[in-house]
Amino acid sequence: FPRRQGKFELAVKDDAEKGKALEVKLLPQPDVSAPCPRYLVLKPRQPIPIPGEPRAIGTWVKGNSSWGRVMWEFEDAKGEKFFSISAGEGGWMVGDWKARTYINFDGWNYLQVKLLTWYESGFYRPERCDWHFTTEGRVDFPIRLTRLVVELREKVVHLTDLVPVPDPAIRLRDLSASYE
Repeated sequence: FPRRQGKFELAVKDDAEKGKALEVKLLPQPDVSAPCPRYLVLKPRQPIPIPGEPRAIGTWVKGNSSWGRVMWEFEDAKGEKFFSISAGEGGWMVGDWKARTYINFDGWNYLQVKLLTWYESGFYRPERCDWHFTTEGRVDFPIRLTRLVVELREKVVHLTDLVPVPDPAIRLRDLSASYE
C-alpha cells in the first residue's frame, strides 16, 4: 500500500485519563491523495534496551478511528533487525489481518505485537506473518527498540465516500514489553 512521509506536530499533553502522553497530530497535506496514509518515524537517541526474553512489545494509544497503524522495529543481540510491518509469503502480503496494530478505535487501547517465535521442529509460529526480518528470523535476546513508526490518515473510506477523520491527533504512552 503506498505510504508517504507525513507532516506531523508532536507535543507532550496532559491527558485526563492517563496523564502525560505524546500527542501525534497529522497536519494537512493537500498534495497527497486522501486515502494514502502518512507516516512518522520516532527514533530514540539511543536504542532502548528491553531486558530478558519478552513475548510481545506494545504501547497504549488514544485512537481516532483513522485506521492508522503503529509499527515497532527492534534489533536483537546479533544485530538482526525485525520490523512489525508484516512479511510477504510467496508474493502475498499476509500482514496484520487481525488488525492488532491498527488504530480502528476511539479512546485508549493497548496495541501489542507478539515477537517472532519458532517451534522446536523448526517451523515458525503464526506470529511469523507480523514480522519482516533481515537475516534468519530467530530472535537472539536481549533486544533493543530502535524505532516506532506511526501511520495516520486524514480521511477514511465509508462504503464509497471519503470521510474526514474527526480528530487528526492520537496519543501514545507506556511503551512496554510483556513476558507471558
